[in-house]
Amino acid sequence: MTNQLEALAATVAAVSPRAVAEFERRLDALLLDVGRDLATYPAIASLIGHGSLGRLCEFNREHSRLVLAALKFADYRLLVRGHVWFLRAYQAQGFWRSFFPEAMLAWLRAVQKHMDAPTGSEMSRVYRFLMENDRSFSEEQQAAAVPVGAFAEALLRGDEAACREEAQVVLGGAGGLAALYEDVIAPAMRTVGTLWEQGKIDSTAERIATGIVERIMATAAASFHLEGVSGGPQAVVACPAEEQHAIGARMVADLLRLDGWDVTFLGANVPSVDLLKLLRSRRPAVLALSVAMPGHLVEVKSLVTAVRGDAALGRLRILLGGPVLAQVTDATVRALGVDGGARDARGAVRAAATVTGMTPLGSQLRSLRHAS
Repeated sequence: MTNQLEALAATVAAVSPRAVAEFERRLDALLLDVGRDLATYPAIASLIGHGSLGRLCEFNREHSRLVLAALKFADYRLLVRGHVWFLRAYQAQGFWRSFFPEAMLAWLRAVQKHMDAPTGSEMSRVYRFLMENDRSFSEEQQAAAVPVGAFAEALLRGDEAACREEAQVVLGGAGGLAALYEDVIAPAMRTVGTLWEQGKIDSTAERIATGIVERIMATAAASFHLEGVSGGPQAVVACPAEEQHAIGARMVADLLRLDGWDVTFLGANVPSVDLLKLLRSRRPAVLALSVAMPGHLVEVKSLVTAVRGDAALGRLRILLGGPVLAQVTDATVRALGVDGGARDARGAVRAAATVTGMTPLGSQLRSLRHAS
């Protein structure tokens, strides 16, 4: 069914660059109008359940970013899969199923009100597509069973001692830090995220799990003395503005250090203006960006454009990673203008070497024994 929706979206919801540009230009006014429309809806409390008006505003903002990114890159797989994710995640967080067609209707009214007739008509097709296929989207968003491994179970119990015990065993094996990150922590956190998305755990449980993982990662990295790595080629690892999911970026930063890179890790939600300033100052060989939410791809494109237009950064190579790569087409990745992509931290290390042609002294660092 997903493939059928994607094919239908490419036919029905396709819009011109002019319409996308006007939608982006008028987005603030559209958000204000949609928010006011839904907030004053007589039965809004029954539509958002135990959700809040703040969550309603969040939905409107993030969903509009999804639509903008999908249309800007003509990526209808992203539009369909992203919309399915929003239905699943927000319904699990308390929104009633009947909320979503009402929200799309509010957007339809807003684009007809604020956009010029030709472009407004094009954007109307997008929201009509989302409304008219609501039943199909609803069928797609039904949650499948999620396998929960031992590490994930311990995270969900909040049992930090059990998590640390398993981490020590893995760190002592042949795979070391990379195995802990990629084979244990990453799948466990995907499980936690999926369970939150399905409404089977609340945000408190998700934050407890995240906190445990961050502390274990800090301890593990310190045991390999990664904080002292310098002298290799420079890399900057960051999440773009408003992207809050930084664990994957931290994994990339640590494994790059383990491979001999001199890494500056900036973490989550880095404003583009600040990131550009640092890039001009440090002149790194690689910038690795981690993105989870597809709506942030527009910001990535703007950042890449700014880098490409700066002669001082002509040698900088840009990598894109994170969960967003599972939602977009290869054409979208190319349209972003990045030099490469990686779906996991090991792949990011390989990609950094490939796009730069640099071979850090990773063998020396990998020979460091884990300090017990």
